[in-house]
Amino acid sequence: KLVAVCGNRTRTDCDPTAHAEVLALLDGERTVFQSLEDSFPQAGQGSLRALAGCFGFSGDDAHVWVGVSDPDTTGRASDVWLVPTIGGNARLFLAGAVTVAWSPDRARLVYNTADVVQAMFVADRSGANSKQILVGEPGIRNHYPVWSPNGRFIYFARGITSPYDMDIWRIPSEGGSIERLTNHHSRVAHPAFLD
Repeated sequence: KLVAVCGNRTRTDCDPTAHAEVLALLDGERTVFQSLEDSFPQAGQGSLRALAGCFGFSGDDAHVWVGVSDPDTTGRASDVWLVPTIGGNARLFLAGAVTVAWSPDRARLVYNTADVVQAMFVADRSGANSKQILVGEPGIRNHYPVWSPNGRFIYFARGITSPYDMDIWRIPSEGGSIERLTNHHSRVAHPAFLD
């Protein structure tokens, strides 16, 4: 069963003024959270500004991924960095990406960009060999991709954010036509499957 998070009492989208969020690791042994402090120190890099709500565990749970915004330095709206779960230095993982999700078999990942066209890509588990599966449209957001349990589809929130007019859509993981699944016409973020 797919659920969508909607309304103001839920996890937020990548809004830099958002409140703290908590995600639990699937095995229940560790958690990762984002505090109201919106940056973290990085050796040799100064501080990196984390995007609120844009973080999670990597496919192998060995890293936490963090969406980072540093356009003055990189010229990009955002990047995804990896930080070891046991601590250590962050490293750039996906240049230009804002969020990422690993496939159920952990062999592939999907990520979306934060540029003008909000494109979506599928790549191998390391982020290499990317293939664009969705060409966005200026002004239309394609956020929070998540794989279907069988890996055949990628579900995501799509629409405009000012004012919020978002819904859940899906696209085949190999690319193809997108399909609208809901008609909420409101704030929708972080779709997730429930058992």
